Amino acid sequence: MTTKLESGRISIFDNVIILLAIGLVLTYVPNILFPGWRYLKYFGVCFLLMVSFVRDFTLIKPKFDISFFFFLYIIIALFIDILISVVIGSETFLRAGSFIMLYALFYFFLQRVYHSGQDPGETLKMMLKPYVYFAIFIVVTGVVIYLLASLKIVDIEGYAIPSIYGYEYTKEIDPSSEFFIGESYLLTPYYITILSTDSRIGPFLPYVLTGMSYEPHISCFFVLPSFFLLRLFFKNTRLYVLMAFYVIFLLFSLSVTAILTFTMVVVISFLLRANTKKFLIAGSLFVVATVIFVNSELFELLREFFNYKINVSDSKSVSANFIDKILSPNEIVGDGVLTVPDNQFVTDRSGLYESLYFLFYYAFIIYAIVKLILRKNDFSSLIGFALMYLFIHSIKFPYHQLNYPFTFFLVFIGLKYTDIRLKLNEK
Repeated sequence: MTTKLESGRISIFDNVIILLAIGLVLTYVPNILFPGWRYLKYFGVCFLLMVSFVRDFTLIKPKFDISFFFFLYIIIALFIDILISVVIGSETFLRAGSFIMLYALFYFFLQRVYHSGQDPGETLKMMLKPYVYFAIFIVVTGVVIYLLASLKIVDIEGYAIPSIYGYEYTKEIDPSSEFFIGESYLLTPYYITILSTDSRIGPFLPYVLTGMSYEPHISCFFVLPSFFLLRLFFKNTRLYVLMAFYVIFLLFSLSVTAILTFTMVVVISFLLRANTKKFLIAGSLFVVATVIFVNSELFELLREFFNYKINVSDSKSVSANFIDKILSPNEIVGDGVLTVPDNQFVTDRSGLYESLYFLFYYAFIIYAIVKLILRKNDFSSLIGFALMYLFIHSIKFPYHQLNYPFTFFLVFIGLKYTDIRLKLNEK
């Protein structure tokens, strides 16, 4: 048994576990620590989670709150996924079984950390801290290195993606891969951030910034929710400087999905929080900036790029196939696949079971968003807008969400916030 931690502080070891767990698939960091087999990183994180229980075993009385039912819902769905897989003879039960172990360990780990603090609100804030600071590191280093590379201050040609980064990062630069694009398509200056050499914007933006992820929109999906959490830890000049870095990072990523989602959430948050005077000032500045931008050469280049992404790129069709599989079931059970296997989908069978799973999965997230934003507490609304960004962006690739413990982590925090009375300093 352990004593309650003051001010919700969390041990360094537990912070490291949080970073590795939420970074699974979305960043290359777990791949470096657990190289080799593609799914070894999942078992590596599970091992660390078990070590954390050995180091600090705390008997926690179960509380049947909304976060518990969210966890239970995922576990039951994965068990059903295993049963369907065994019946139809597919191998997806192997991945589903791995996820059951990962999510069970991660949930009870988060519960232990949550109950280790004296103040629930402060503890949840400290649980978010490693994520926010890690995201800031990705954003700031990415923007700085991008600018240095664009200004030819540093030469990035010698920084090829090392194989230890994992399959997701090497498939497009490996000549033997069916996804091969070019050996210098992705580069990693100083082995910190990743740049794509195919920007389609010309001299204005010579690269595409992907941070520590294998795709720009994946990187934005991971870091941009933290934009709305910055006010939990920063204020005044530091806050505004960091916000500027995030906006620049977003523009350098050239992710249409991220840009549209981010703009939508920022506008919604502004409309819900701003008074009339601030609204008029911001609206006037926006109109002036828009008029100047629309008449610039950069606007024409961006228009061509957006046209390519929307009408030519296969990204839109892939996302449409995901949505169609959920909204248009053609039988009751289907193939039971809740995550994207190696070959996109095992079969073309779309089950009503899958549709209902995603319907209720997103219902938990929407519940947290609405309840958090409608609460008077300022900190609750910040969590709500972070979840809103995650929710809207995830619609692009819903079948990937179970692959990302990061999604579970943020939803867990959000659902916990809905069940407590916060006592945080809102200055």
